[in-house]
Amino acid sequence: AYREAWTPYEKKIIHGMCGLLDLEFRQNIIDVNIAPWFYAFSDPMVIGVTYKPDRFVEVLTHELIHRLLTDNTQTAYDTLYANEWKRLFGADHTFGALVHIPVHAIMQGVFDDALDEPERTINDREACRKWEDYDVAWRYVEEHGYKWVVDQLRVNYKQLQKA
Repeated sequence: AYREAWTPYEKKIIHGMCGLLDLEFRQNIIDVNIAPWFYAFSDPMVIGVTYKPDRFVEVLTHELIHRLLTDNTQTAYDTLYANEWKRLFGADHTFGALVHIPVHAIMQGVFDDALDEPERTINDREACRKWEDYDVAWRYVEEHGYKWVVDQLRVNYKQLQKA
């Protein structure tokens, strides 16, 4: 059911997230492990079986964005992304909120623009209200605008390329 839900969106989502930042995945194949007793995490990519297939598309998008942000062909393996994001978005955030500001901004760009399905942004925003760090990150994106956050990231990744 997850594969069936993901397949129609796969190319648009991957191209959308990569295009927003002008980044490419370092890996050309990313295994997605489906397992019981988990929510989700990005490295290794594991997603729990608790999600309905349509929500799985949003969760996998979220985890793939984490992977793209930290394992891409444009930046060095030892890049300290958290330091960059503190500089861009403020050092007063918890680590959990800080790493989700870029993820949520890119998700909104993918869902609203690449897929033309803004209801996915609304759905993810609502699902994230129960976790404080995710909620804080979404509030930051709403306050500053996802396009502004994505623009800051795009410029920063280009600068990191030159370093």
